[in-house]
Amino acid sequence: MRLPRRQAAGIACDPIYSIETIAIPGISIGVYGYPVREATRIALGETVASLSSCSSLKLVRLVLFSEETLDIYRTELSVLINRHR
Repeated sequence: MRLPRRQAAGIACDPIYSIETIAIPGISIGVYGYPVREATRIALGETVASLSSCSSLKLVRLVLFSEETLDIYRTELSVLINRHR
């Protein structure tokens, strides 16, 4: 999960492209028995770490496939935001 997000971030952050919006799908979140909450923490942490230095980026859209995963993402994103305040 970490490598594809970093590759996407590398493309999104490249000044040659001046990308303002990126969508990152929550593919394989909780698949094959991997805990959804832990996968969400990793996905959000990697997304923030990889994209925080992108000067042209204005919108990051996290595309999820269930209400349950959305609720977990909301909770974990709040934790992540509060931790960095």
